[in-house]
Amino acid sequence: MKELGNATLQAMRKDSTFADLTIVCGKSVHRVHRVVVCAASEWFAKACAPGRFAEGAEAKIVLPARSKDGSYAEGDDPDVISAMIDSYYGIDTFESPSVHGLSTLSFYTRIYVTADKYGDKDLAARARTAIISRARRSMERMTAGPPNVVQALSLGSWIGDVYRDTAGWDMTLKQDYLNWLTKDEPQMLENPHVIVTIKRNPELAMDIITLLRNKAFQVNVLQAARLEAET
Repeated sequence: MKELGNATLQAMRKDSTFADLTIVCGKSVHRVHRVVVCAASEWFAKACAPGRFAEGAEAKIVLPARSKDGSYAEGDDPDVISAMIDSYYGIDTFESPSVHGLSTLSFYTRIYVTADKYGDKDLAARARTAIISRARRSMERMTAGPPNVVQALSLGSWIGDVYRDTAGWDMTLKQDYLNWLTKDEPQMLENPHVIVTIKRNPELAMDIITLLRNKAFQVNVLQAARLEAET
């Protein structure tokens, strides 16, 4: 819907006079325009297709809401659904998420997971780029400066969200963190805040063990080859 221009789309988001679809998630109710949300989301396009689902005929879609600390198996985060719908109308999704009670990284990750779920490839790609950029900055700050408790807790909470919410379908977000710990800055494995994060996330611990074991194997192979060449 870019041809309408952001100003027009943003005005439509505020004025529901001609809205023809209602999206409900938890206590949040959104009066939206099918032409806008269906152009952005493959999931909504299928849900609203004539004769396919009751939601399309009733002009109302109810999305189950997850509890504050629940998983996406329960449903969606109402704040993230609101942010995703805002993005359909040209409103910047990547604003400070402090009002949502989450760290920036955790909020962006929820946007990424939700956008992927609802087939909004553009928003998912932008969210992933924003996450990787901010995560790398956080890791650099932890490595370069004195211990920063807030930074460490935020990063630990985020990687926990990544392992819980992306399950096994996306390694991109995990890989940077794993490389940081096992290749770039292995001394961070002794950081007390990192240790707490690892203890809380068994899958993360297994990935770290696997990478370190593979690294040790590669070193042994290189050493054996070097010794063989010298004899």
